[in-house]
Parts: sequence; C-alpha cells; structure tokens
Amino acid sequence: MRPITVAIADRDRSGRVACKRLLRHIPGIRVVAGLGLRQDVVPTTLEIKPRILLCSFDLAADAGYSLLLTLRRECPETLIMLLTDYQVQEDQLMPALFNGAVGFITRASLQSQLPSAVRGVDRGEAWVPRKMLGTILADHTG
Repeated sequence: MRPITVAIADRDRSGRVACKRLLRHIPGIRVVAGLGLRQDVVPTTLEIKPRILLCSFDLAADAGYSLLLTLRRECPETLIMLLTDYQVQEDQLMPALFNGAVGFITRASLQSQLPSAVRGVDRGEAWVPRKMLGTILADHTG
C-alpha cells in the first residue's frame, strides 16, 4: 500500500516542524516537503505531487484565493487542508472551502486530530466541524 504523502506549507517554521513531528511515526503517512514561502507552493506541489497539502490559512487567504484556485487547476490530485488559528472565523473559511480547500484543522487540535484528519481527507472526507455542514450546504445549494 502506498503511503499518504503530505506537504506542509506554513510561513511559521515551528508550525511546519510541529506537523512533521506529529506525522513522522504514523504508519502509512509520509511528509515529503516543508515549505515556508508562498512562491514555492505551486512549483513544489507540481513537482512532488503530494496527496495532501497542509497549507496555513494565511498563505491560502490571499487576494481572491488565487493560490487555492491555481492549486485546484494545476494540481487537481492534491487535496488542500488548511491549518488555522482559533481566531479564524467561519465566514473567513467558507470562501477558502468554496475555492478548493477540502477542510481545515486548528493548530490547537493538531495533537489530537492531525493523523485522523490526514487519513479522512485521503479517503475523500471533508474535514470540517459538523456545525459548519449546514452552512456549507445552504450556501452551496442556495
């Protein structure tokens, strides 16, 4: 069975290190890159084709979510999961989800949820709190 490959894009080096540390001994998951600069995200993702890109919200939430749109167009096989701080509000996350992210995880919950989130997203699950599902469905169908 092929491992789930994960790239981590976060300006904060300690954030990249924390994710890598949490995933490095998990069977079936392999971290293949750690990126700190926005301009490296698309070229590196195109080159190594990770199954999952853990991308900090601050990198993804650029003008018009152009990074997410480019990744969705150029690297459709890579699933994008956002790393967020607790201050990020639901109304800030919704545009990111509509523009290519398949879910998000807060930094506070990395310890308890990151391996499960990676496996869930790999299986095709959206990784969002249940309370957001109603909002997503209403916005998407309405």
